[in-house]
Amino acid sequence: MTGFRTVFIEFKYNPAPKVGRGFRILKEDVRPDSCWYVVPSQSAYPLDSDIQAGPPQALIKALGNMRS
Repeated sequence: MTGFRTVFIEFKYNPAPKVGRGFRILKEDVRPDSCWYVVPSQSAYPLDSDIQAGPPQALIKALGNMRS
């Protein structure tokens, strides 16, 4: 579908989560445009080469940038 983006979002209570096996398998199968772990932190940081972690505000900002 033109104009749509796929974003995986997982919420974790741990500020330094580990990326689970199921998340990686699903990511390989679906190939989303962006992957995020929403965590209790002050700023966004990379969990992996193509997976970001950060507070809800960072996710909202990233989603807004995807529209541009």
